[in-house]
Amino acid sequence: MKLRGRTVVLYGEFWEIERESAVRRLRALGARVAQDATEETDLIFLGPGESGPIPRNDAMLRTPYFDEDALIGMLEREEGGAAPVEAPPRPFVPAAELAEAQGSHDLYSLLDGADWSAFAPARDVPPLRARLAELERAEGVTDAHRLATRRLIDTGAARLQHPYGHDTEIVAHAMSPDGRYLATGSWVGDDYDAGGVLQIWEVAAGRCVNTVRRIDGGIGWPGYERTIQWSADSSRIALAHSTNMVGVWSFDGERLATISVSDGNSRPSQFALSPDGRSVYYHCGTNGDGGLQGCVVPLENGHLNWLPNHVETDHPYLMARRLPESVRARFAELERYEDDWKVGQWIEDPEWSPDGTRLFGGNAIGVDAATREVVWYATGKFARLSPDGRTVAAVTRRGLFLRDASTGRIRCGPFALGGPVSLHWAPGRAADRLAVLTPPTGTAETGGVHILDGERLVFSARVPHAGWGDREGDRNAWAWAPGGERAAFLTIEGTAEVWSFADPADPRPVRSVPAGGADAVYWGADDTLVLLDDAVMQFVKAETGEVVGDFYSLYVPPGPRPVEDDLAEEFEGRIFALGEDDWAMTLQPDAVIAPEGREEELDALLTWGIGWRHAWPVRWGELRVLPGALAAADVLDSEDGEILREYREELEEADAGAPAEWPPPNTATMDDLFEAARDSLAGLDRYSWGSHIADHLRAAARLRARHGEPEAAMALVGDIPEPAGRLAAASDVAVVLARAGTSPPPATPSPLPGR
Repeated sequence: MKLRGRTVVLYGEFWEIERESAVRRLRALGARVAQDATEETDLIFLGPGESGPIPRNDAMLRTPYFDEDALIGMLEREEGGAAPVEAPPRPFVPAAELAEAQGSHDLYSLLDGADWSAFAPARDVPPLRARLAELERAEGVTDAHRLATRRLIDTGAARLQHPYGHDTEIVAHAMSPDGRYLATGSWVGDDYDAGGVLQIWEVAAGRCVNTVRRIDGGIGWPGYERTIQWSADSSRIALAHSTNMVGVWSFDGERLATISVSDGNSRPSQFALSPDGRSVYYHCGTNGDGGLQGCVVPLENGHLNWLPNHVETDHPYLMARRLPESVRARFAELERYEDDWKVGQWIEDPEWSPDGTRLFGGNAIGVDAATREVVWYATGKFARLSPDGRTVAAVTRRGLFLRDASTGRIRCGPFALGGPVSLHWAPGRAADRLAVLTPPTGTAETGGVHILDGERLVFSARVPHAGWGDREGDRNAWAWAPGGERAAFLTIEGTAEVWSFADPADPRPVRSVPAGGADAVYWGADDTLVLLDDAVMQFVKAETGEVVGDFYSLYVPPGPRPVEDDLAEEFEGRIFALGEDDWAMTLQPDAVIAPEGREEELDALLTWGIGWRHAWPVRWGELRVLPGALAAADVLDSEDGEILREYREELEEADAGAPAEWPPPNTATMDDLFEAARDSLAGLDRYSWGSHIADHLRAAARLRARHGEPEAAMALVGDIPEPAGRLAAASDVAVVLARAGTSPPPATPSPLPGR
């Protein structure tokens, strides 16, 4: 939404920008600045500081309101105030000299004299890493490798990373458009406040290069798909998080913007990040008369709150209600409401055209992104847009059709292929190529694969693929290589098959690799396949079958971690499982706590992440492997070392050097356990969590009653917030005690203070 011609209201005190300056700049851009929100208000900006009461009227509910970061971002964007692009610094070493260096001695001399202050990871890591990999193949790890690693550590560009950032199952994943990176996300675990985790993996290296922890409310939701999405240039990552919000993060893990426009959905809504990563289509409900639902809102800077279902008129963020009569008639056929208020339809499984001018849906719909108006609607079972944005493949009850993406006009079809369950366009081709997967039919045990080249069906065969759509979430049974000359697919036999489609009418098997229980396959950079499920990830070279990364993320070794208690929280994200039996911990910048003799395993797991994007082998540096936290305290000259020395002093004061007993003695009583359960519920908001509090306390009261502890049972009953819940729980306790021949106490205690 442009600011020119819009009515804007500012509430609160702004900390980063003076109110007078903001008003002056808004007016200079053609906005009208009003004192209070009314029916005519288009945008509200809320400062973080107090400045009188903020009205909570109907106009506030219907109007998008943003925070201060969003205000500053909008002003800078419309003023053209982005920082000037600086000329890149000169290379730290000339590219020609790097390529021409002969042997380790010449390369060492070149790197020793390089200007490392000019090192730019995005530009300089790929050629330097490739040259050192070539040298390693010829001479092994040399002083040139160790020198380069030390320089990267000294400049602060390198940070040790381990692969096991996910404490719970992986529920979301997405490959970047350039195929170089994979993003994986996990939902919340037992500790809701700990949030979820985002990990970024460099695919060709098979290593994690960044871990972003404490994503509010966790990423996605089990069984929901496309809750991670990338911008077209692979620089921004959008996440569905905190159940019903969407946020966008930069590649290095900074949260840039969030939106909350669902009015409290209890699950993630479908969304589509625009190609530039600065706006998003969101699948929300809006008031309407049978028109198109949802909205397109900014996702660039700051935070947006809005309740679009309270808007009763047209709004620049909402999809247009003006529909072609033929489209409105088709919408009406799908409605199930009998009153005058029609909900209309959504853009199901939404995606943008590559140029950002159109929105398309899996329900075979095309929408102009600028006007928000429906251009065409074909009522398909599901549909997919081709990578070039020109063709839509749509499955209907009559078969598969190819349609012109601009007009919806049928180009060819129907192709009767036996109930397609998934469509897969080959990327990077001048002519369209499409793989259609179909399920088993009749007595057949295998499904079908059908290949269309252009508008011709050129190949059909029975293949034991795992592509029939009976699973939820980010499942992906088929992956084209860039250019569409090869493809990999998962089979029901637990393998990933690589085929050549150089002649699409006569595909040839190339390789078969074990895939275990993988339910998704991606084809990434450097012909690297990624095979994964909710706990296992493998990175495999398609040409050779070489495994360059193999990770299982949910090991919990039985012994003590390198540090415990408060110190474990301080080193959050650094402690990881080294297999089933042992813990390890990274220490910046160049050390790890691990059992002796595990260097090869550490090399297969760890990497130095360079610039949050590139993996640097740990074998190229002088990684220090230390047996424990106290040994690390003796030798580390770093911030981590200082923390561990303080820890050592605390241990010495606590036990005067006596060895700690493991596992510690279990001195907890049943009373302790029940009291811990009560305390865990005491701080919860009774209005938001009342039913859950009642359920848990009622169950705990029954347990105490079954153990013949009527007073303790009724104490739990007394903690239940609502009278009806207390009465139901007291009845349960009475029944349990009566069956055991025991009488309950004469009265139910009142709720404890604060409970």
